[in-house]
Amino acid sequence: MSNAISVRASDPASASRALPWPVLEAGNISYPNGVYSIIVDYRQIKDRGRALSIKHVVEGAPLIARWTQAGQLRFACAVAAAVSAYRTLMFDGAAEQTLHWDPDDMGSHPVFTPMVVAANEIEHTVVAEKDGLDPLWDGHELRLPKGAKVAIGPTFALKSGLLGLLDFSLEDDLKPGQFRVDPSHEGGFRFKVRLASDLHGYLRAARHKETRANIMTHIVSAALGVLALKYGQEDDGDERASYPNLEALAALLEANKLPHWSDNTFDPALAATTLHPHQLSIEDPTQDR
Repeated sequence: MSNAISVRASDPASASRALPWPVLEAGNISYPNGVYSIIVDYRQIKDRGRALSIKHVVEGAPLIARWTQAGQLRFACAVAAAVSAYRTLMFDGAAEQTLHWDPDDMGSHPVFTPMVVAANEIEHTVVAEKDGLDPLWDGHELRLPKGAKVAIGPTFALKSGLLGLLDFSLEDDLKPGQFRVDPSHEGGFRFKVRLASDLHGYLRAARHKETRANIMTHIVSAALGVLALKYGQEDDGDERASYPNLEALAALLEANKLPHWSDNTFDPALAATTLHPHQLSIEDPTQDR
């Protein structure tokens, strides 16, 4: 399932950067016809949910197109997670870019912000009509430093990843160490993961990577079990079509050669430990304690 996510210069925005060079972004009139799209094929989620291929497409911005053809620009994408404050910027010279990340570093589902940046310093005299720029830029002498952002795309989340379907909340009635999972249809299909206060705090603090990862694998296994129990014995094609994230989850299972949750051979524990394998300690368990 492919999905194109776009931002247009005409899109409303609360603020735009006041820079001495034009930028294609929402709310910035520099490129009045500019459109920056990211094409995501949710079937191309790779390496057990640790990598994703995207394609940058810039239209209506002739100046950016010429700079790209001349090798003066690079495509980039910021990968971030709010819970762990993880953030990194990944670069590529080609419009088709593969992003890699480690879920254990994230603490939550990753969020992506694509951009196009100057590979080196760029000097240019604007001819507004030829460059596709607003007439206000006509005749301007541009000097862009290396790394300058010339286009900023739409921020999006990887909705096809299983962790992106988990919605965590604190449940005061649960005893220490307990959790439960329920299906939810708020804002698309999701799993409502209700956590005891100690578990909720532990996962947010992201202490002890191995332990945290194994708790998450347990939660994923429970969530897949709920999915199989609630929807495994019926034809949910129509419902899946109304929830793109369920379609994307089906594509993720298929990409990892795992059965669909409606198949008799679907095993929630095996699917969970395929997508998110348990992390074992390097200690030798055969040693005497």
